[in-house]
Amino acid sequence: MATPYINKFFNLSIQGKGYYGQVNKVTPPALKLITEKFRAGGMFASKQIQLGLDDIDFKFATPEADPDTLSLFGLQDSQAVSLNFKGVQINGTGNERLDEYVVRGMITELNRGEIENGKLSNVDYTVNCSYYKHAIGGKTIHEIDIDNNVLIIGGIDQLVNVRNMLGI
Repeated sequence: MATPYINKFFNLSIQGKGYYGQVNKVTPPALKLITEKFRAGGMFASKQIQLGLDDIDFKFATPEADPDTLSLFGLQDSQAVSLNFKGVQINGTGNERLDEYVVRGMITELNRGEIENGKLSNVDYTVNCSYYKHAIGGKTIHEIDIDNNVLIIGGIDQLVNVRNMLGI
């Protein structure tokens, strides 16, 4: 039985500045389709039809209130914040691979949590992504660029014909 790949090391860069050892946790986006039930005349059952994607939110936490990162909250440009998460995954036989997320968006939530004397406290951030790319071992799994109407899944651009028909 093969041993699964496990994230052993990671780093998060914010606006190109590395925060190695300064980020407690990262929660990659949960990708969720927006669907609606459809059942027309003559169909014996309904089926889900895809209408688009739900919000794409990337979350991370730091143990320190970094002024550079805190000052990114409230910027109105939907691509103002740039994040690059790199995790090294290693399996039981020592094989390594890179797990990488590249996102651009805006910080929509900043939560300082409780501050107690003599205890670490997290600063939790949520970034709503207008651009999202996930690659494992150099292979792009998903790439979503909302502003440019790009949806690449497994290397295939799902919206290329739509952009061509719309002239964009």
